[in-house]
Amino acid sequence: MQVLLNYEWLHAKLSAMSLHDILSDYRSAIESGISDHDVQLVFSALRVGGSYVSLNPDTLAFDLLGRLLVYYDTNLGIKGLLQQCDVHGLSHSSLVPLYQCFESPRAMLLYVLEDHMQVELLIAFIVGGSSVV
Repeated sequence: MQVLLNYEWLHAKLSAMSLHDILSDYRSAIESGISDHDVQLVFSALRVGGSYVSLNPDTLAFDLLGRLLVYYDTNLGIKGLLQQCDVHGLSHSSLVPLYQCFESPRAMLLYVLEDHMQVELLIAFIVGGSSVV
């Protein structure tokens, strides 16, 4: 579980693999019974904002800080991860947010639909499944 809250591991895996692979690791951990609230918060933060990070892994620290800073004082695992972002993230990007600047992972936003050339007017959810049409 410690690896899921390790900035250097996250950055290395994101640089070498894909966001989908990282999300799959979190999903597997959660489905196997790891009910750590901090792991679920990081999973949600990556799921919501990860598409930008997958394009440029060097923005990972900025994105995690910008989404999870609100949990710094209340969640020890998040605090440790964000401290790692402060220390190690500076070697990848000099941008460090002082305040939460992105949507919090526990807000209403679950996913972001991107790269559409036209406005999406209709989205259909399949009941009982995990598909969006």
